[in-house]
Order: sequence, then structure tokens, then C-alpha cells
Amino acid sequence: MDEKSLSKEIVKILEDYLRSLKARLKGLPASEKEEIIKEIRADIIMELKEKKKDDESEIEFLLSTLKKIGEPEEIAEEIISRRVLSFKGNFVKRFLIFTGNSLTYALLGLFSSFLSFSFYCFGFILFAMAIVKIFFPANAGLFISEKGLGGIGIFFDSSAIGIDIMEPRGKDVLGLWNIPFGIISGFLLVTAGNFLTLKLGKIGKKLLGV
Repeated sequence: MDEKSLSKEIVKILEDYLRSLKARLKGLPASEKEEIIKEIRADIIMELKEKKKDDESEIEFLLSTLKKIGEPEEIAEEIISRRVLSFKGNFVKRFLIFTGNSLTYALLGLFSSFLSFSFYCFGFILFAMAIVKIFFPANAGLFISEKGLGGIGIFFDSSAIGIDIMEPRGKDVLGLWNIPFGIISGFLLVTAGNFLTLKLGKIGKKLLGV
């Protein structure tokens, strides 16, 4: 019995199991992953060929076999643990093999969430600046002094919302152009924040192996 002689249902169950297992073998070389999956596939097909009872359907036997083997997470954890124990490199390399891409995804996710939050905050500040500019034109805008950028946002005597870089802030260089500038820039930053949030969701799925 080879894979071509199996029913579509059997192939689908088997491939779903192996695909889930492969996704959890993080940190292993691609060639090693393929070798592991190939070996497990061959063993399962051999089991189907040799040990199935006459009164038992192939699907029932396959599900029973997969249950005995264990969940993909358990198998992957055991394989990776053995790989780490047998690896002769230094501690850092062993650690990276054990964590696989999870550490990379976690750090990237943390960085993306920080950027996303920053974009949201500054985007809404620019939106607010555009609105306040209509009613309090002297207290909102992009201010530049002789020494450089003085600040951008909303500034009153007792409070400020935005980036206050230096005193004196200088003069507002955009005037009423701060209104379209704030709306457009705020929209772009919030859009960028949404994009990063979606990316962060995908990173989270990879981190969880789903």
C-alpha cells in the first residue's frame, strides 16, 4: 500500500496532522523537517498496510494510530528536545534551536506593538491639532524656532498635547495649513497603526503555531 492507494479522506487526515507537526518544528533546518515528516508518513502508511484489522475501517485505524502517536505539539516538543540534547554547539545555539523562531517573532511582535501604539497616539494628536487649530489658532500647529523644531501639537499655558521640544517654540510655520496637514498625516499614521496591528496578529499566530 502506498499513498496513491489511500482514499482522499485518509490522505486529508494524514496531511493535516503532518502539516500541523511540521509547523511546530521551529528552529530545525528545512531539510531535517522534511526528513522527519517523510519518515513519520512512511511509518504510518506501513502501519495501515500491516496492522489494520479486517473489521476496522482505514479511517478508524488511522485516527487510532494518530492518537497513540500523540498530538503534533507533543511530538514536536519531544523531537526538538532530543535535537537540543544531541546538539554539540554552545548554549546560545542550543537555546535558539529550542526556541526556534518564537523568540524572533516575540521580539518582532513587541516592536510592532510599540510602533503601532505610537502611530495611533500621534495620529490622534494630529487629528486633535487640526480641530483645535480652527478654534484656537495660536495654540496648535507646527512650531519652528531659530534653533530648529520647537514642537508640534496643542500647547496651552498649563498643558500640552504633542511633542514639546524646546522653549521658546518659535512661530507656527504652517498657519491654517495645519488643518489639512493634521488630518492627512493623522489618517496616514492611524492607517499605518492598523496595518501593524494586522501584522502583529499574524505574528501572534506564528508564535502560537496556528
